[in-house]
Amino acid sequence: MDDNQIPVAVLKKIGAVVCLRVGSGEPAYSFTGFFTGRQGLLLTVAREVSGHEVVRVLSAKGVAAEGRILKLDLENDLAVIKVQGYQGASISLEDDRSKVHIGGPVFGFGCREDQGATPLRGTINGPVRRVGKFPFWQMSMELVPGSSGAPVFDSEGYFLGVVKGSYLGTKNVGLLIPADTVVRFMSSLGLE
Repeated sequence: MDDNQIPVAVLKKIGAVVCLRVGSGEPAYSFTGFFTGRQGLLLTVAREVSGHEVVRVLSAKGVAAEGRILKLDLENDLAVIKVQGYQGASISLEDDRSKVHIGGPVFGFGCREDQGATPLRGTINGPVRRVGKFPFWQMSMELVPGSSGAPVFDSEGYFLGVVKGSYLGTKNVGLLIPADTVVRFMSSLGLE
């Protein structure tokens, strides 16, 4: 996808998106995370880091660091990782989250293998659905391995949620963890 198809307000967020790897040896498994407004804390999906203590973090500028898992919430599939000394870009989770509209365009950045954070584009294609007791937005977006944990925005750059993954093994139907769920998870850390 051409970066010209991504709104400028969304492109400004790419500096906060990182590629994450866990495991030793080859191949290491890659997925996506992003730094939040709290210094040195990054957010991703829990299932990718469960069972690991250390995560390798690679920024868009190619800078590598190690992160330690601070908290896992396997039910909501969210994890927060602490990276010591990080002082770069971050994504605010406190923006106006009421801008999700069925049929509305959504944008993000996901880490495809060896390509760094690449643009994602799609639409919200259904109302909030419950999987068990947890709400998710359904979206039409091409998701490839590595997209899990990617932040998603509306066309004005407002944070809408986190890519959980593709739906039942499909490539073009994804589930989005809503911003409200993410904010509640971050508030539960007690770091305000």
